[in-house]
Amino acid sequence: MDHGDSLVRIAIIGSRRRTDREAIKVCVAELPSETVVVTGTAKGPDRWAEQAAQACGLEVVVHEPDLDGVCARWQATERYYARNQAIVDNSDRIIAFVAPDRIGGHRGHDPPRGACGKAGRNSMKRLKLTKMRQECFLRALADTGNVTTAVAVAGTSRSRAYELRKTNAAFAARWDEAEEIAADRLEQEARRRAVEGVQEPLVSGGKIIRDDDGQPIAIRRYSDTLLLALLKAHRPEKFRDQKLIHAGDPQNPIEHRVSLMTPEQRVNRALELVAKARQLSPPSNAA
Repeated sequence: MDHGDSLVRIAIIGSRRRTDREAIKVCVAELPSETVVVTGTAKGPDRWAEQAAQACGLEVVVHEPDLDGVCARWQATERYYARNQAIVDNSDRIIAFVAPDRIGGHRGHDPPRGACGKAGRNSMKRLKLTKMRQECFLRALADTGNVTTAVAVAGTSRSRAYELRKTNAAFAARWDEAEEIAADRLEQEARRRAVEGVQEPLVSGGKIIRDDDGQPIAIRRYSDTLLLALLKAHRPEKFRDQKLIHAGDPQNPIEHRVSLMTPEQRVNRALELVAKARQLSPPSNAA
């Protein structure tokens, strides 16, 4: 087999359905001694090529997919595509042992009969909220507190997520827990900005003020609004918004907390206070 004297990096890859291991061993044995064999980690031709090259004393470069952080099938597929592209980019020539039943693509633009229906079914299958996607969704929901973002990360849809929430009590409980975690993280960040403050560059006249070394001068700013919101949440009896309704003597107001009432309750309470005020007021002299 003539591979060319100038080609020293040869990729050997193939379909897992190939069973002719001896053909790959023969192929590798015919390579020049200075050849670097490039391959992947898939079962079948990739592994056989690696083992045959090592047996012949050839240098071998194995490309593995980066699967760190992958929690959905579509993400893994993208990483494998990236791995395959790296093999191509790192090779001068590719020897591919394709599946024996492969016949290539279809000519023209018309899809084969039944292709649209199959594509629709495959699309629905890709959106299925599997156990792996459930875990991915819940982690993303705990991180972001946003359902739209979480379903995008998990590779599913909002409708499938909400449907499973309605029918699966365990999943619904974990959903609630994830939202609580997200809320806790928001509260932690609010507390940090309110109590510890955040560093911001000092600006004057629309320009950043710098020190003698040219570095931006930073000042620490605190958020009184966030601090008040935290106080209202944790000490509502002291800091929640209140209104005073006066009835009778203005020096002795009848106080009532109206912030927790519905509009109808407020109206009813106001009518009660007016009635009490009339009872407390002295009768006026008839004209």
